[in-house]
Amino acid sequence: MTDLSGGAAGAGSEGMRLLLKRAGHELRNAQNAAAVNLEVVRSRVSAGRTGREDLQSFADNAAQGLEESARLGEQLVALCSAAAAAMTAGAFRESADGSGTISMELGMATDAASLLAERLRTLASRAGFAAEAAAGGIILRVPPDSERNRA
Repeated sequence: MTDLSGGAAGAGSEGMRLLLKRAGHELRNAQNAAAVNLEVVRSRVSAGRTGREDLQSFADNAAQGLEESARLGEQLVALCSAAAAAMTAGAFRESADGSGTISMELGMATDAASLLAERLRTLASRAGFAAEAAAGGIILRVPPDSERNRA
Protein backbone atom coordinates (compact mmCIF):
# COMPACT_ATOMS: atom_id res chain seq x y z
CA MET A 1 0.00 0.00 0.00
CA THR A 2 1.08 3.53 -0.69
CA ASP A 3 0.65 6.04 2.13
CA LEU A 4 -1.16 9.07 0.77
CA SER A 5 -1.51 11.05 3.98
CA GLY A 6 1.72 12.95 3.44
CA GLY A 7 2.00 13.55 7.18
CA ALA A 8 1.99 17.32 6.70
CA ALA A 9 -0.51 19.47 8.52
CA GLY A 10 -3.23 20.52 6.13
CA ALA A 11 -2.32 17.86 3.60
CA GLY A 12 -5.27 17.05 1.38
CA SER A 13 -7.02 13.73 1.35
CA GLU A 14 -7.55 12.39 -2.16
CA GLY A 15 -9.83 9.64 -0.83
CA MET A 16 -12.03 12.03 1.13
CA ARG A 17 -12.23 14.39 -1.85
CA LEU A 18 -13.37 11.53 -4.10
CA LEU A 19 -15.80 10.17 -1.50
CA LEU A 20 -17.37 13.58 -0.88
CA LYS A 21 -17.63 14.26 -4.61
CA ARG A 22 -19.59 11.03 -5.06
CA ALA A 23 -21.74 11.64 -1.98
CA GLY A 24 -22.55 15.16 -3.15
CA HIS A 25 -23.56 13.80 -6.55
CA GLU A 26 -26.02 11.38 -4.91
CA LEU A 27 -27.43 14.14 -2.70
CA ARG A 28 -27.96 16.38 -5.73
CA ASN A 29 -29.67 13.50 -7.58
CA ALA A 30 -32.25 13.20 -4.80
CA GLN A 31 -32.77 16.98 -4.72
CA ASN A 32 -33.14 17.14 -8.50
CA ALA A 33 -35.75 14.36 -8.45
CA ALA A 34 -37.80 16.41 -5.99
CA ALA A 35 -37.36 19.61 -7.99
CA VAL A 36 -38.41 18.01 -11.29
CA ASN A 37 -41.53 16.47 -9.78
CA LEU A 38 -42.49 19.70 -8.03
CA GLU A 39 -42.07 21.57 -11.31
CA VAL A 40 -44.52 19.14 -12.96
CA VAL A 41 -47.03 19.78 -10.16
CA ARG A 42 -46.53 23.54 -10.46
CA SER A 43 -46.96 23.56 -14.24
CA ARG A 44 -50.06 21.36 -14.13
CA VAL A 45 -51.67 23.48 -11.42
CA SER A 46 -50.94 26.67 -13.37
CA ALA A 47 -52.47 25.04 -16.48
CA GLY A 48 -55.62 24.18 -14.53
CA ARG A 49 -54.90 20.44 -14.52
CA THR A 50 -55.41 19.88 -10.82
CA GLY A 51 -57.06 16.47 -10.69
CA ARG A 52 -55.87 14.40 -7.76
CA GLU A 53 -54.90 11.46 -9.93
CA ASP A 54 -53.03 13.82 -12.25
CA LEU A 55 -50.84 15.22 -9.45
CA GLN A 56 -50.58 12.54 -6.78
CA SER A 57 -47.76 10.48 -8.27
CA PHE A 58 -45.65 13.59 -8.91
CA ALA A 59 -46.28 14.89 -5.38
CA ASP A 60 -45.37 11.46 -3.96
CA ASN A 61 -42.18 11.33 -6.02
CA ALA A 62 -41.21 14.83 -4.89
CA ALA A 63 -41.77 13.87 -1.25
CA GLN A 64 -39.68 10.73 -1.73
CA GLY A 65 -36.85 12.79 -3.26
CA LEU A 66 -36.94 15.24 -0.35
CA GLU A 67 -36.93 12.43 2.21
CA GLU A 68 -34.00 10.73 0.47
CA SER A 69 -32.18 14.04 0.27
CA ALA A 70 -32.64 14.59 4.01
CA ARG A 71 -31.38 11.07 4.83
CA LEU A 72 -28.33 11.42 2.60
CA GLY A 73 -27.63 14.90 3.97
CA GLU A 74 -27.71 13.63 7.56
CA GLN A 75 -25.35 10.81 6.66
CA LEU A 76 -23.01 13.17 4.84
CA VAL A 77 -22.88 15.50 7.86
CA ALA A 78 -22.10 12.52 10.14
CA LEU A 79 -19.30 11.44 7.81
CA CYS A 80 -17.82 14.94 7.58
CA SER A 81 -17.97 15.39 11.36
CA ALA A 82 -16.19 12.07 11.94
CA ALA A 83 -13.54 12.83 9.32
CA ALA A 84 -12.91 16.32 10.71
CA ALA A 85 -12.62 14.96 14.26
CA ALA A 86 -10.20 12.25 13.16
CA MET A 87 -8.08 14.70 11.15
CA THR A 88 -8.01 17.21 14.01
CA ALA A 89 -6.97 14.49 16.47
CA GLY A 90 -4.29 13.15 14.13
CA ALA A 91 -6.22 9.89 13.91
CA PHE A 92 -6.67 9.84 10.12
CA ARG A 93 -4.66 7.61 7.81
CA GLU A 94 -5.03 7.19 4.09
CA SER A 95 -3.44 4.68 1.76
CA ALA A 96 -3.95 3.20 -1.70
CA ASP A 97 -3.49 -0.32 -2.93
CA GLY A 98 -2.31 -1.47 -6.34
CA SER A 99 -5.85 -1.46 -7.76
CA GLY A 100 -6.34 2.23 -7.01
CA THR A 101 -8.69 1.66 -4.09
CA ILE A 102 -8.13 4.30 -1.42
CA SER A 103 -8.55 3.27 2.21
CA MET A 104 -9.04 5.78 4.99
CA GLU A 105 -8.89 4.91 8.66
CA LEU A 106 -10.67 7.29 11.02
CA GLY A 107 -9.74 6.66 14.62
CA MET A 108 -12.63 6.63 17.08
CA ALA A 109 -14.17 4.48 19.77
CA THR A 110 -15.20 1.08 18.45
CA ASP A 111 -18.85 1.53 19.45
CA ALA A 112 -18.96 4.93 17.69
CA ALA A 113 -17.39 3.33 14.60
CA SER A 114 -20.06 0.63 14.57
CA LEU A 115 -22.83 3.21 14.82
CA LEU A 116 -21.30 5.34 12.09
CA ALA A 117 -20.82 2.38 9.73
CA GLU A 118 -24.48 1.46 10.17
CA ARG A 119 -25.57 5.06 9.71
CA LEU A 120 -23.58 5.39 6.47
CA ARG A 121 -25.06 2.28 4.85
CA THR A 122 -27.38 4.08 2.38
CA LEU A 123 -24.88 6.79 1.47
CA ALA A 124 -22.09 4.24 1.01
CA SER A 125 -24.26 2.08 -1.21
CA ARG A 126 -25.39 4.98 -3.36
CA ALA A 127 -21.98 6.71 -3.60
CA GLY A 128 -19.97 3.53 -4.19
CA PHE A 129 -17.77 3.25 -1.12
CA ALA A 130 -17.51 0.81 1.77
CA ALA A 131 -17.66 1.72 5.46
CA GLU A 132 -16.81 -0.89 8.04
CA ALA A 133 -16.20 -0.68 11.75
CA ALA A 134 -12.86 -1.93 13.02
CA ALA A 135 -11.17 -2.03 16.39
CA GLY A 136 -10.41 1.58 17.22
CA GLY A 137 -12.14 3.21 14.28
CA ILE A 138 -13.86 2.99 10.94
CA ILE A 139 -12.35 2.07 7.61
CA LEU A 140 -13.65 3.71 4.46
CA ARG A 141 -12.70 2.15 1.13
CA VAL A 142 -13.18 4.13 -2.06
CA PRO A 143 -12.57 2.16 -5.25
CA PRO A 144 -11.56 3.96 -8.43
CA ASP A 145 -14.40 5.13 -10.65
CA SER A 146 -14.02 2.10 -12.89
CA GLU A 147 -14.74 -0.16 -9.89
CA ARG A 148 -17.40 2.03 -8.27
CA ASN A 149 -20.33 -0.37 -8.55
CA ARG A 150 -18.41 -3.11 -6.78
CA ALA A 151 -18.09 -1.28 -3.41
